[in-house]
Amino acid sequence: APLPSAADPRADWGTYNNAPTGTRWSPLADVTAANVAGLRLACAFDTGERTSMQSGPVVVGGVMYLTSAKRTYAFDAATCRRRWTHTY
Repeated sequence: APLPSAADPRADWGTYNNAPTGTRWSPLADVTAANVAGLRLACAFDTGERTSMQSGPVVVGGVMYLTSAKRTYAFDAATCRRRWTHTY
């Protein structure tokens, strides 16, 4: 699939802290005070690495990217299926 030209602020978390201004805020309204208690884990992945992550997750075009000291991982954000891993 081609890469999107820019993050969609309605669906993506395109930079660390979500915006260059560091707002850490999402305009999405799916999670509310009325339903937050019902949230459950939808996806988990153990990298097998015992090191800190190098950045927060970034989501663009339905793909979540995670970076450790040695690897970058890409996942389908809807299904949690690993798409690829790159080792430095």
